[in-house]
Amino acid sequence: MHRFYWPPDEPAPGTDTQVRGELASHFAASRIEDGETVECFNEKVLRIACRARRDGRRWTLTVLPEEPLPPVPVPNRRVTVWMAAFDASRFDWAAEKLAELGAAAIGVFRSERSNAQTRNEERVRRLLIRAAEQSGRADLPDHLEAKSLEAVLEDQNVFVLEIPGRTESQPLVAAELPAALSLVVGPEGGWSTRELELLRSKGARFVHLVPPVLRAETAAIAAAAIVLSRPR
Repeated sequence: MHRFYWPPDEPAPGTDTQVRGELASHFAASRIEDGETVECFNEKVLRIACRARRDGRRWTLTVLPEEPLPPVPVPNRRVTVWMAAFDASRFDWAAEKLAELGAAAIGVFRSERSNAQTRNEERVRRLLIRAAEQSGRADLPDHLEAKSLEAVLEDQNVFVLEIPGRTESQPLVAAELPAALSLVVGPEGGWSTRELELLRSKGARFVHLVPPVLRAETAAIAAAAIVLSRPR
């Protein structure tokens, strides 16, 4: 079943509701058959089945209140992934994959050795919407931005990904994980001495993945997959 994000500022689909704007373009590109059943959802708890009808280039939706919908996948944990700022295109790719995996929130912060860049907020939001449509989740992850590492460390249960051997750490696969946590991926240039002292003073727990040195986006995705797949 095709799934479409229905903007919460639009009236909920009813009888013969016309599909408009960017969503209409998305319908046209999705190769939906006339009369096909589709799912519409958004983060405001809208989740309904609709019959899609086509009249030339015009699409309309009719709600099917009795039509069953597939179950929504529920992650084992609520995970926020923070990444030190790096190349915007790589961040966008990582954010999309993290949304598919089920991350509750995806954030970027500035560190002393990070390559901070301006991000296109609207582009990131579109990527998160498409990821939610594809993966079956019925919500959108929050997209966060923090000005500093200090702001990130206001979260509770912070786990910091490190390169094995650079800082004392334990394997992520063996760490005891709470129901909600933040995963922090540092800058590819490494933490400064001041930042390491700050992380330790705030009680952050250092964990590592595999011995090879991973790029920031690879580490973030691999770590999130491990955390979200481990049983409670």
